[in-house]
Amino acid sequence: MPGKKVRAMASGRGRRVGSVIAVLVSASLLAFGCTSTSPRAHVSTRPGKSQVPVSLPTPQSGEVTFYLSLPSSAAALDKAAVSASTPGSPRYRNFSSLGQAARQFGATNAQISTVAAAMSSVGLRFAADPTRLFGRVTGSTQQWKAALGVPLSRQAATASSPFVTYSLPASVPDALQPAGTRLLVRQALVYDPAADGRRQPGGERPTARPRAARTTSAAKAAQPWPFNAGTPLVANCSSPLLQQRRVYTEQQVQIAYGIDQLRAQASGTPVITVVDLGGGWLPGDLKLAGSALDTPRPR
Repeated sequence: MPGKKVRAMASGRGRRVGSVIAVLVSASLLAFGCTSTSPRAHVSTRPGKSQVPVSLPTPQSGEVTFYLSLPSSAAALDKAAVSASTPGSPRYRNFSSLGQAARQFGATNAQISTVAAAMSSVGLRFAADPTRLFGRVTGSTQQWKAALGVPLSRQAATASSPFVTYSLPASVPDALQPAGTRLLVRQALVYDPAADGRRQPGGERPTARPRAARTTSAAKAAQPWPFNAGTPLVANCSSPLLQQRRVYTEQQVQIAYGIDQLRAQASGTPVITVVDLGGGWLPGDLKLAGSALDTPRPR
């Protein structure tokens, strides 16, 4: 769905991003069965101490966000996650809350405050993710220009790929990478609804693949998409794509992957964990999807 997106461009940076994602997955596994308090407010984990910027901010129009890894005990976190998810382990299914895992394996209050102060010194905002494994550095293009000494490189959005691409320069001030941290990716993609609105009906959907890499022959491109020939076809909407059997319903996907059987055999309340690296969703899209697929709108 439309929202801010980021991607790694070079293989070395891709490996670093992959490592951080692996750590996030470990955190999700360790905290799988628990419910934590809302992370949107700035919180402090030690009474009597000043608040530290730990939150899950909502992307704002006109802002560009890059991601910064934070000091963490990644190896210990991975070991704990494996132990909690391995049958026969003494700690099997002994889950921690997200807050407990973050405090045990993530950056400390002092480390987060130091990073936040460094970002503030160059005119940018910083918020550590509730996992305390990474944080978001945010500012307008003018604020980034002032912090970097040069403007961000900008590649305009197009109708076929409605994302403005902002790139950091090859060298950034030390204040943007305090000790123990590292910028995860050097590019940020920001959704441009105006560009998406110029896409012709039935045209290509947004894609991260370079246009030059598309080698599909004209004959292959002319082939129609496959039809949904399965049953049942149940949904609380009358979308032309659904009526034309161009898409699958949620019920069909659940049956294909055995989710219906899992529900019948599982006990307790199912929990879905989403690892979000700063993307965003349009509330209207979530409401429409829930109505069409007969599911509650995600919070």
